[in-house]
Amino acid sequence: MLPMASRRLPLGLLTAALAVAAALLAAAGCGSSSPASPTPDGGRAPGAGSAAAPGATGPALVRRGRFELRVSETGEFRPLRCRVMLAKVGGKIDWLIPEGQAVKKGDKLFSLDSTGTKDWLTRDSNELEAAVKNLQEVRGQVKMERETIELDLKARESNVKLAETRQAEVLAGATAAAVKGARATLEAARVAAADARAAADSDARMAKSGYLSAAEAEASRLAAGLADIEQERATIRLALLEAGATREQREAARLDLERAGEDLAQAGFDAERRRADLNKRVTDAEAAVANLERSVARARRDLAAREVFADADGVVIYRGMGHRGEEKPEVGSRIWPGAGVLDVADLSSMKIRTQLAEQHIRHLAIGSVLRVSADSVPGAELDAKVVWIDRWSRDRSTDLAKADRGREGLSGVKVFALEAALAGHDARIRPGFRGKADFRLMEVPEALIVPRTALYGSGSDRFVLVAEGDSSRRVAVEILAEDEREAAVRGELSDGQRLLTRGEM
Repeated sequence: MLPMASRRLPLGLLTAALAVAAALLAAAGCGSSSPASPTPDGGRAPGAGSAAAPGATGPALVRRGRFELRVSETGEFRPLRCRVMLAKVGGKIDWLIPEGQAVKKGDKLFSLDSTGTKDWLTRDSNELEAAVKNLQEVRGQVKMERETIELDLKARESNVKLAETRQAEVLAGATAAAVKGARATLEAARVAAADARAAADSDARMAKSGYLSAAEAEASRLAAGLADIEQERATIRLALLEAGATREQREAARLDLERAGEDLAQAGFDAERRRADLNKRVTDAEAAVANLERSVARARRDLAAREVFADADGVVIYRGMGHRGEEKPEVGSRIWPGAGVLDVADLSSMKIRTQLAEQHIRHLAIGSVLRVSADSVPGAELDAKVVWIDRWSRDRSTDLAKADRGREGLSGVKVFALEAALAGHDARIRPGFRGKADFRLMEVPEALIVPRTALYGSGSDRFVLVAEGDSSRRVAVEILAEDEREAAVRGELSDGQRLLTRGEM
């Protein structure tokens, strides 16, 4: 146990007791950093002086006064408004605008090699022209074949109608007018046959008497025979008309109609098949044209995508490429789709990108004001307003080599990246300049200020050792704010009290 205020010990015993207490506190995790070790949160600027210099091993005094928590960090100046120009396709850069050149909206920034795309476009354009001509020819041929199919179907339909008419006539039988006409024809044939027979008999008698030749008599006889034949035919036709169609005739008419119908149905099936084939020919030709049109359109889009133009006014700034972002783009560089090749930056307004240790980030918010300065521009100091704070912290030593981490003592220190927009404009500050960001995080107007080397404990259990002659007294304190050198505390302390530091233990 540490000595209490009511107990007094000789100086030798006090020294031994303090040594034992220091060992116990070190084992308990108190006083995790020595005053001579590098501070984990970067360079800091104390605001109100110090009772003892950092790393001092002598006694320290409590001081009452104003405590200002200030932190200084390095940063890099960047344009506040910047348009990243991305490559829409992959390929090799064959033309690139010089870095630092001012451009207007619509100016060409870079282009990619388009030899293969041009060959592609030429080939498919020629094939498209041939495919369009072929489509026109196919449509003409298909039109003619469709007309032929329609004419064939109409002929088959006419055959069906004719067979129907014939069947109807056979089934209906002879009309009264037809029978009357047949009878009149028969009567005329009978009269003609009688007249022919009478003339033949007369000529035969005259031939016997020597008034006509035998040939003339034979001709008259043959004419009479023909007249008899015509009479017989007329008699048969009349008999057929009066008797009507026979069973064989009716069956033949039915079969003729059925055959004509089947022929029409088969022609319809053939027509559908031929129409489908014709449609397929047209569809295939149209598909070939459509595929080539799409290919030509893609080639043109690819050709257009190989030229990138500025979409805003600004100054060209090359972006880092490669694995670590250390390579700048140049003619001949190969890039991938979506790669950021360059920025078009508006240099009329700038920002600074810096960082802040996680132990201090709670004091910062969007809109907080800090003071920034450029290393290479003496006297260039401007106010800046915080516009972005990263949600996640990272190790401060991420970008350092392993040897540098050990040498600088930064391994394991967490920082938050942030950006602050400059309130004014200084044309001398260019993108990429390094600078300082001065954070005024907190101010305690009336505070008890003690050296950090005089603080013991951890978490909420913090205390100091007040020296009283040859003994010391433990006093609990509350940490209001602290930097790497001093801390503003609240507790039962008074101005000028002497405190024991780790250097005395």
